[in-house]
Amino acid sequence: MNTPTIPSSLTRVAERFAARLPSKISLMEEAASALTGNVQADDVATIERALHDIVGVASTLGFAPLGDAARRAEDIARTLRNATAEDSGASVEALQAGIQELRKLPPLGDDA
Repeated sequence: MNTPTIPSSLTRVAERFAARLPSKISLMEEAASALTGNVQADDVATIERALHDIVGVASTLGFAPLGDAARRAEDIARTLRNATAEDSGASVEALQAGIQELRKLPPLGDDA
């Protein structure tokens, strides 16, 4: 893991975050897949909260690109939560793509 320069007191936090991130992303991917054709506000809110958590922790630990990508996906989830049925299809696809993008960024991706 290519951990950005952070205080030593946060190194363990960064390691735990990086270790748990793949399973968190997998859960969001599964939840987002279930939204196709059946958008449920509670499911979207769950994804939105998970993304919000990633935004905060990634930003604190210096994983700015990950935090930025999670923020974009969080914004899509917020839009989806308030979308009409006609508008939800494109938003679901955008949310799924946004969540998949998280795997490509440090601390997980090839740039890690």
